[in-house]
Amino acid sequence: MKEGWIKKYRSIQDHWLYPTNEDRPFTKYEAWDDLLFLVCFEKTTQLINGRPIVVNRGEYVASNDSLQSRWKWSNTKVRSFIDLLINEKMISKRIIRKKTILNVLNYDKYQNQETIEKPKKNHEKTIEKPLNKNSRIQEDITLSLNQEKIEILEIGEFGNVQITYRDFENLRALYMAEPITQNESEKFTKETCEDFDTWLSRGHTEPNHYAALRSWVKRHITKLKEEQVKKNRSYGGNNGTGKRCNESNTNASGKSGWTLNPDK
Repeated sequence: MKEGWIKKYRSIQDHWLYPTNEDRPFTKYEAWDDLLFLVCFEKTTQLINGRPIVVNRGEYVASNDSLQSRWKWSNTKVRSFIDLLINEKMISKRIIRKKTILNVLNYDKYQNQETIEKPKKNHEKTIEKPLNKNSRIQEDITLSLNQEKIEILEIGEFGNVQITYRDFENLRALYMAEPITQNESEKFTKETCEDFDTWLSRGHTEPNHYAALRSWVKRHITKLKEEQVKKNRSYGGNNGTGKRCNESNTNASGKSGWTLNPDK
């Protein structure tokens, strides 16, 4: 019987070799390994149907639709696999507000304090040399090492959006990279999250809310740029005041607005 353990950070899910990044179904082992990544490392609170629910260490709020999409399996195969894990005493499940919460049994046995402490000893050495230039991956690694508590952001009418405050700030930074004000970046990010929340309420599913929202924000920025270019062209490059449209960042109401230099 093989003994011992290895460090395996959640950021490995961003690697191109990870099954979610390949166009193929997961194997049963890969699905089990993936489930270990999905469960909470520590007790947290999540919004379920608009109400806060405590999700314990080693638990995961599961959705057959999201696992079906993530593992590229049929609904029947997902159900059979979950039943198999339950029968093998590998997981248990509980139902709360029509949501299934899976619990990995013996999670503490393999994630005990000794296992936690050993990687922490090398924490300073690890963060001195970033693994790559991808700030999101490095951020996730640092987060895992610090065992920082993740707070779920409450946003949207239906409470479907599952992102952290850190995720929200990262989304807002995408807008801030463009020529808009801080207040507008806050407004645009909030509105995009609310639109995504409404979209989810209509029965759509998305396993990774943060990644999906990044795409939504980027599409919105592209749309804003296109609209501004059309607006500038409609003025013929001159707004009638002797100034090019891109020379001012103030609209008729005196408030700062989105501007774009079409020559750039």
